[in-house]
Amino acid sequence: MSAKRIEMLREILPGLKKLGVMNNTTDPTFSAWGAQTMQEARVAGIEPVRLGLTAASPAAVAEQFKALAEAGGKAVIVIRNYMTAAMHSEICRIGADMKIAVVGEHAEFARAGALFSYGGDIGDLFRRAAGYVDLILKGQKPADMPIQLPTKFELIVNLKTARTLGLTIPPTILVLTDQTIE
Repeated sequence: MSAKRIEMLREILPGLKKLGVMNNTTDPTFSAWGAQTMQEARVAGIEPVRLGLTAASPAAVAEQFKALAEAGGKAVIVIRNYMTAAMHSEICRIGADMKIAVVGEHAEFARAGALFSYGGDIGDLFRRAAGYVDLILKGQKPADMPIQLPTKFELIVNLKTARTLGLTIPPTILVLTDQTIE
């Protein structure tokens, strides 16, 4: 999904040369997802800048965004976990204040002011999880069940944030949106 987020960012910001990747560096899983996103940025010809968080602090977010801005970065992809989810409103507000486009994984980021969010459709994931619960209640062992990945994705574009940042969302992206925020 990070590759798709990067692709969309390149359409919106064609001159994008540096991209921030914000993630919780205290958790190995989310640190690995951040590293994967950084690798995908490199493959796309964009220099990634790691914005590692070790505490849920708006001051730490502002410090990381300042470092990105000083390096010439104009956008950041936020890897969602408990820390970044708890601070999604602050992350989006600080990004807008510093004229940095924020991209999140789930709808709450776009609703809080991120430029866009792109990720698995949470409603669809919950519906599919109900099928797993049914199978477990009927005696199937969870260890024998395959891991399911998202099959339905959701793109939400915040046009208000785009205007605030002085950006135009190309029609090629608008046609793909599931929801726009005015």
